[in-house]
Amino acid sequence: MARVLIAWELGEAFGHLARCLRLAQGLVARGHAVTLALKDVRLPAGQTTPPGITVLPAPLTPQAGTGGSAAANYADVLRVSGFADARDVAARLNAWRGMFALARPEVLVADHAPTALLAARLADTPHLAIGNGFAIPPAVSPWPSIRPWEAVSDQALATAEARLDRVLDADVLCVAPGMNPEAAKRCATRRLRIALAPVGLPPLLQYADLAVGYGSSGFSTQVLLARVPLAMRPRHVEQALLAHRVEALGAGRLLSGRIDVDSVTASLQELLGKPAYRHAARAFRDCHGDFSPSQAIEQSLSLIERAFLDGWNTECTRKTPESQESPPACLH
Repeated sequence: MARVLIAWELGEAFGHLARCLRLAQGLVARGHAVTLALKDVRLPAGQTTPPGITVLPAPLTPQAGTGGSAAANYADVLRVSGFADARDVAARLNAWRGMFALARPEVLVADHAPTALLAARLADTPHLAIGNGFAIPPAVSPWPSIRPWEAVSDQALATAEARLDRVLDADVLCVAPGMNPEAAKRCATRRLRIALAPVGLPPLLQYADLAVGYGSSGFSTQVLLARVPLAMRPRHVEQALLAHRVEALGAGRLLSGRIDVDSVTASLQELLGKPAYRHAARAFRDCHGDFSPSQAIEQSLSLIERAFLDGWNTECTRKTPESQESPPACLH
C-alpha cells in the first residue's frame, strides 16, 4: 500500500474536483491510502467522502486582481493567482510542508496545483501533474500565449515570465570575509545578503537547496553531509581535485571555462532542477553520516598524545578544546 496525496489548487471549474475524486477512488480500490487537498472541499450534491479517502483544504492565500490587463500566458496566470508576492508563496509552501508532514505522501498528484508541485520538488517527493495543456504548459521559454486570437508580442510573453521569475527568485547568502563594507552595501539587496565574517554553516545548510564554493574540503564536506548539491569554481589544483571528485559522485558541478552570467545561471538552474544531484548528495550523507569535523580533531589529538606525549600527564593535556578560551599556557 502506498500513500498518495492528490492536490487541486487553482481553477474554478469542478472538472478538477471530479477528476481528483475519480483518481482517488481508483487508487483506494487498488489498496492505496489517499489524501485529497482541495481548493474547494464541497463535494457534488448528495456525495459523501468515499471510504479510505481523507479530505483536507488546500493551502491558499488571497489572490490579486488582474490589474486591468488580460493574462498573456501561464506566467501571467500564476502572477494573478497568488504568485505575485514572495511572502504569499513562502506562506503557502510552509503550509504545504505541514500537509506533507501530516499525509506523508510517497507521491504527489497535482491537478493545477503549482505550489504543491514546488513543495514536492523541495521535499524530494516524487510528483506528477495531470490536466490539459493550459495547466501543464509546454517546456519552452517564454511560455506561449493563451490568447491565440489576439496579437500578443514575443516581448510581452518574455516580460510576463521575467516578472514571475523575479518573485520566485533565490534567497542568497554570500559569505565574503574581507570584502570592502561599502562595496558590500552597494551589492546587497533584499534577497542577497552579504556576510563579512565567517558564519556557522549547520543552521544555514538545513534550509539550503544549493551551495556555491571554490572546492575547499571543509566547506564541501559539510555541504554534502547536509545533503546539499555543490557548484564549484576552484582556484588551486588541490581544490580542483576535490571538485572533480564531487562531480564524479554526481553531487555537484564544476564551473569551468569562461565564466559569464548566462553560463553560470544555466549551471545553477541545472543543479536546482535535476533531483539526481540532491540524491547523490543524500547518498554521500547516508555513507558518511557518522562523520563530523570534530572527529578529525579528536582523532588527531589522541594520536599526538599516544605517539609523542605518552606519560605527559599534566592537567593541561586533559583539557578539551571546547573548554579553552585561549591557547593553553603549556604550549610555549
